[in-house]
Amino acid sequence: MNKIFLIFLIFICVSFSQGFANDTLVVVYTSNNLGSILDCGCGNENYGGFPRKKSAIDSLRKKFPNLILVDTGNFLTSYSGNFLDNEYILRAYKLLEYDFISPALFEGNNGEDYFVKRISQEFNLVSANLVHTSVKPISIKMQKEIRALFTGLYEVRSLDDSIFALPHTQPMESLKEMDKRIKNLANLKILLCANGNELEEKYGLEWLNLNFDLVIGGNFVKPKNGILIGSNGTRYVECGYNGEFIGKVTIIKSGRGYNYKHELIKIDEKIPDDKMMLRLMREYKRKR
Repeated sequence: MNKIFLIFLIFICVSFSQGFANDTLVVVYTSNNLGSILDCGCGNENYGGFPRKKSAIDSLRKKFPNLILVDTGNFLTSYSGNFLDNEYILRAYKLLEYDFISPALFEGNNGEDYFVKRISQEFNLVSANLVHTSVKPISIKMQKEIRALFTGLYEVRSLDDSIFALPHTQPMESLKEMDKRIKNLANLKILLCANGNELEEKYGLEWLNLNFDLVIGGNFVKPKNGILIGSNGTRYVECGYNGEFIGKVTIIKSGRGYNYKHELIKIDEKIPDDKMMLRLMREYKRKR
């Protein structure tokens, strides 16, 4: 654990945002893409697809130039060996220009070597408990009086999942150790976790005593426009799966606390295709 936090001290990333009014932070997020590339083909509206997703995110960036774009993991395919699909997902994610990604189980399905060469060296990754020198334990974004700390959590949910698990430490022990060291670094703690909606039930008091302000991500659940408030006051938001929605959280400093607003953005046919992403998807279709 000491080695992990030595890395933390070396690689901590602090950046300053300008342009938000009234101490406001805007976080746009995706979660549990589950290997989805094209639209879902699930009816008249056909949700999802990277060309629409990029257009939606670009539109938000025009309104909020300093927004923070994050992903909670499980964005690759759920099975090993599907290198074609995974390659185009990774190329699409590069075009989306994420600030932070918290890797989850599916990112390890093609082995540790693939993770190192194709993921950890290409993206800004945060995780409290993944054991890789290229993964930062935390990153911090600052906006006036808001010092927002972002970290992630990597979980193995079953014995079968452990076959492809990346090297990691125990989730709650890692977060507790981190919590001791970050008290004066931030006044807003945000956790990215693909299974975020399960933390309170799974870990009980171990989790509740950590007092994170916001958890982004939920596992295989229908998207919820509202904000769930846990037993200890932690806020939970989720945007579903398969890339059919993206989420937007607006956080406004109010006295000693924060006000939160959560919005779901449907990735449907009303959103035009981004031309660059569309060319990439046409190339993918020709090769599959």
